[in-house]
Amino acid sequence: MNEIEKVSQDIYGEIRQSIIHVQYKVQQTVNTGMVQIYWEIGQQLDKAFQFELDTLLYADAGSGF
Repeated sequence: MNEIEKVSQDIYGEIRQSIIHVQYKVQQTVNTGMVQIYWEIGQQLDKAFQFELDTLLYADAGSGF
């Protein structure tokens, strides 16, 4: 292997590692965003279901509920 091939391989390796590192960071960011949105959706659903349940129980049991 001559010097040019070695330098080319070194540069290729550095570029490849940089790309892999950035891909990992992007993956982490996307995963964090997905967890956050699912959490928010869960909170919204919980509020909606709790309101619906409270409304149904109030209709059945009156103000004693």
